[in-house]
Amino acid sequence: MARDQRRLAAIVSADVAGYSRLMGKDDSATLAALKAHRHELIDPKIAEYGGRIVKTTGDGLLLEFPSVVDAVRCAVDVQRGMAERNAVVPAGECIEFRIGINVGDIISDGGDIFGEGVNIAARLESIAPPGGICISDSAHQQVQSKADVEFIDLGEQILKNIGRPVRTFRARFSNTIDATDATSAPVLPTASGAVQAERLSTPNNLPQQRTRFIGRKKDLDECSRLLAHTRLLTLTGIGGVGKTRMALQLAQQLLTSYPDGVWFVDLAPVQDALRVTLATANALGVHEEPGKPLINRLVQHAAMQRTLIVLDNCEHVVDAAADLTDTLLSGCAYLKIVATSREGLSIGGEQTLGVRSLAMPANTDMASLQASDAMQLFMDRAHIVNAAVVLDAATGPAIADICRRLDGIPLAIELAAARMKVLKVDEIRARLNERFRLLIGGNRALPRQQTLLATIQWSHDHLTPPEQRLLRLLSVFAGGWTLAGAAAVTGGESDEFDVLDTLTRLVDKSLISVDRAAAGDSRYTMLDTVRQYALDRLEESGEGDLARTQHLTFFLALAKSAADELYGPNQAPWASRLDAEHENMLAAHAWCNRGPGQAQAGLELVAALAPFWRMRGQLELGERTTAEALARDAANRSTFARCRALEARGRFSFLMGRYAETLLCGQERLAIARALDDRSQISEALQALVGTCNALGDLVQARGYLEDGLATAQELGGRWLRGMRIAMAELLRREGIPEAAEPIYAENLALAREQRDRYTFASALINLAIVSVQRGVPECARVQLLEALTIPEIEMKPFALMTLDIGASLAALMHEWSRAALFHGAATLLMRQIHHQHEPVDNAVILPLIAQAREALGETAFAAAQAEGQALSRDHALTEMRMWLRGQNHNLGGEPQQSTQP
Repeated sequence: MARDQRRLAAIVSADVAGYSRLMGKDDSATLAALKAHRHELIDPKIAEYGGRIVKTTGDGLLLEFPSVVDAVRCAVDVQRGMAERNAVVPAGECIEFRIGINVGDIISDGGDIFGEGVNIAARLESIAPPGGICISDSAHQQVQSKADVEFIDLGEQILKNIGRPVRTFRARFSNTIDATDATSAPVLPTASGAVQAERLSTPNNLPQQRTRFIGRKKDLDECSRLLAHTRLLTLTGIGGVGKTRMALQLAQQLLTSYPDGVWFVDLAPVQDALRVTLATANALGVHEEPGKPLINRLVQHAAMQRTLIVLDNCEHVVDAAADLTDTLLSGCAYLKIVATSREGLSIGGEQTLGVRSLAMPANTDMASLQASDAMQLFMDRAHIVNAAVVLDAATGPAIADICRRLDGIPLAIELAAARMKVLKVDEIRARLNERFRLLIGGNRALPRQQTLLATIQWSHDHLTPPEQRLLRLLSVFAGGWTLAGAAAVTGGESDEFDVLDTLTRLVDKSLISVDRAAAGDSRYTMLDTVRQYALDRLEESGEGDLARTQHLTFFLALAKSAADELYGPNQAPWASRLDAEHENMLAAHAWCNRGPGQAQAGLELVAALAPFWRMRGQLELGERTTAEALARDAANRSTFARCRALEARGRFSFLMGRYAETLLCGQERLAIARALDDRSQISEALQALVGTCNALGDLVQARGYLEDGLATAQELGGRWLRGMRIAMAELLRREGIPEAAEPIYAENLALAREQRDRYTFASALINLAIVSVQRGVPECARVQLLEALTIPEIEMKPFALMTLDIGASLAALMHEWSRAALFHGAATLLMRQIHHQHEPVDNAVILPLIAQAREALGETAFAAAQAEGQALSRDHALTEMRMWLRGQNHNLGGEPQQSTQP
């Protein structure tokens, strides 16, 4: 059913005070009395004043009236009538109604009504005393003295789940219980200076918030859970992350749990630690007495009260705040404290909870953007200064990028959103590299939060000199670091344990985070906003060049160690370690562009990282980075390091099908190796040139390089001779003699098995499998592919795509056309992702068989099967191939050979 138009209405919400208690005592008598009251008093009054019963919920009523004056008059008559009836009933059996009245927006749906207007009426009812009436400001403006009722101004009230304070009035009328309550109940000042009856609301001095609280529902739920089991909860986190706002929201939600008061103590203005106790006493209304220490007066005041104190901004007076908290909790049995600080108070019984940055969008679809707390905060604050801001497909990704680059820090997001008054989203994003100049203009009452810079400066200024130095040195890291890395950038001036102590203090003060999900050694990170600030301090200190050089030295050593391990049995942990340090490796590479005398180190770095980049399928990155290292002015000397870097770039270019570039790299590498008279480099360069000329189709030149290479390799023996023989096998295949190449691959396989070299083992099996397909021996190819699929290395992207395409060729050889198209689709997708190209010698086998499958299926069916393969993940595609190959055992006969893996 379609809903009616939104409209204003006078809404009344009423229920029975203590209904559950009455029902528990005598449910039959309570229901009978309630029914009698409805029949004899309430329903007739509703009808008399033209009201409509919208719905009933047990003891509750939701009513709508033609005017608020009629609503108030009806409510007053009902309460007077109920008071007269209760006068002749035992006190424990009285039925008393609480009534809330509001004028507000509603939406009707059939007979029911919805909307904020209804919600406010219900919340007003919940704070009304038994026999009393509370009305909103919107209702009060219309009724004034027209209903023969006086009203007490209770000031702005914080109503549950209502996003703004509501100014509230309590009806005061004669001949009722409420008249006595209203005049006798003591009144307390609210944050706005109005008065409120003690029975209506918990005494508090919580400041009214002028903007909506966004998100953090799970965090607030966790705070409530923790506070149920501890008496001291400390919210920790970096400046601007929202500790204060979250503590205030928590306190507001818990108002009814602390009948003796909820008190907010702002310690930010307190510079003298001796004044911490005084600030707390002032907030609680406790005054000094001659001869009695103020702390004793505080303890005496709160000793038996169920009270919650929020101690905000403790970090700069943390020792005094800890002493005060310890004393209060020891002397006040029912007191609980929520503290906010950039570090814990470190006293017994403390429970700490780190306040995290706001949640980012999971991806860039509109549902994820709208669900993100960070995005919601940006949009909410942007609308304050520019109501025309919209979240759509054009602005969404840019806003998401702003929130991400600002680390989800609420203060930074709010300051960025404030710039929407004069800038567009893209203009803000383009200026984030100067975020400390861009993000200014916060709350004038809090100078340290007027700018993002001031907030971070506040934290920095309260560090010790060793802590400040380590923080700025750590800014050279990108993507996190380990303890060993942190010690390295200090230049050996401190041992690891000294660095660990200082690092721990920075973690305690919320400037450094521990990545607890990291595998291997513990890793540490800092928010990019903190890092930008620390980098500025590093440049001011003059320590930047030395720190970056020490960073480079550490990661160059790590990359070299990893390069020696990536082909052996420890490949997986070393590859994972390089995954974790990849951003640091790129940062070290970048420093080689600027650091004096670092060009040769840059060549060594890219050469050491080349196997890792190939393994991970990052061919384009590897090629671009090695090209940058080789192009540096100081890198053009004929050195061993340049030789190795040329080898790396040549292999990347080769795998990407850029054979002309590969040839140039190989020729320069050979010239340098001969100038250095480095026999091993000469042999390897010749081997690479054989493969390059083979790929270019220059078989004569390939044979020439092969003859030279065999002569040199035979002198060296070992891996140099094996490598040259593999180059010869590739040439034999290109010359159409695969049966001559097969024994060379088999020999390489046996040696790799013996030496437990899994990388070479996987490569040899793949070569044997494609030769078997080329020779038309499907069972051999099946067994070889199955064995290859048992090796973890086969999941490396270049090996994976070769395995999939050889499997596609095998399927075509067996006339399983759809299977061939599916595997080929998975391989071509992976090929595009990593910018890989098959060698012509492999394409000579694969492409004709795939063409047969395309012709047999027809273009439409082939494309459909290929698309199905492209929809598979790499691991899923390899699993599909494994299952298919095992299923082919019955068709081809025989069992797969059992292998002893290296």
